Amino acid sequence: MNNQRSTVYDGPNLNYSAQPKVFGTALGKLGFDLGAFMPYVTGGVAALRSTASMNCPAGAPFGVCAFTGPFTAYETKTNTGWALGGGIEFAMTPQWSLYLDYLHADFGTQTSTFTTPLGVVSGDTRLTFDKAVAGINLRF
Repeated sequence: MNNQRSTVYDGPNLNYSAQPKVFGTALGKLGFDLGAFMPYVTGGVAALRSTASMNCPAGAPFGVCAFTGPFTAYETKTNTGWALGGGIEFAMTPQWSLYLDYLHADFGTQTSTFTTPLGVVSGDTRLTFDKAVAGINLRF
């Protein structure tokens, strides 16, 4: 998961960031038996807990932060969305297999609202997540 950081509103001084904290899924899997190979698709529900923050550092030489002085505002939210992906599994033996898996999750747009010395400020962050995993399975 990528930590998204961007500088907005006030040049290099006023910073906004949205950072993922916890990610989870409940997925189903449908595979096609091709002997030792099994390609599959997967999909289901995903949840993401993230924290958005806005801050002005102390000693900003110009702009909004020079006017307001230092501050930090946080907001934590849990978003639900969907996940869809696929992969392939290769059986090396009846007990051991290798797999390669890809998953894309989309949580829509999170609107964060902060109370700052400037008043109430809000911003939108598009929340998506992509992951690729390679691994080994042992069945017993």
